[in-house]
Amino acid sequence: MQEIQAWFKNSDYREGVELYNKYGSNSFLKKLFASGPTEYNLTKIREELQAICPTQNPENSQIHVMKSDNSVTKAKESVTSSQNSNNSEKSDTKPSPKLFEYYTQLQKQKQQINRQIERNMSLLDTSRSKNVRFEAAKQILQLDSRKRGIWAKIDYYEEHGRFPDPIALQPVKTDELQRLYVQISKAEKRLKSDKVKDPEKTQKLIDEKRLRLDELKRERGML
Repeated sequence: MQEIQAWFKNSDYREGVELYNKYGSNSFLKKLFASGPTEYNLTKIREELQAICPTQNPENSQIHVMKSDNSVTKAKESVTSSQNSNNSEKSDTKPSPKLFEYYTQLQKQKQQINRQIERNMSLLDTSRSKNVRFEAAKQILQLDSRKRGIWAKIDYYEEHGRFPDPIALQPVKTDELQRLYVQISKAEKRLKSDKVKDPEKTQKLIDEKRLRLDELKRERGML
């Protein structure tokens, strides 16, 4: 475990992923960490390595990719600002309002996806249902893939002032299947608590949601 102790002294996200692949046992987390240094992954990998090697105080370490990301962001802002300044001196041409509107909507889509990922992460940590956890894990991987695609478009626009593909907005909507899993999970928690006002009504709601869930699964060939 000396490798993990050394990692906490000079943290690097990629090295952390390699260490978890070597010492960790959760196959889902291995896949998740391999998807890249998201905000959740940065925190979770430190927690998992701390659990494997509990002698290190995690408060004394920071994963270097976080600093690197901040530096890259600042560098991009500096370069973009410089390019915009140079362009304004050479030409009076203004950025296309339509392109900038699309850029703004992509930023909003990214934020929506981040919120969906956080909700699924919460389900993954709190739900005891294997089906709910499986669907939450699957949603996380799918959402992360979509977020990466959005990031690629945003980066391209910031560098070139245009998009690589024709503009075709597809607003992110919370999938009904996912909403049903969240609603069922919350209703089950209420049913188990002492604060539930009408157990029969809550159970009826759960049954209705499960029926709709089965309908959707049949429509999608999941049953």
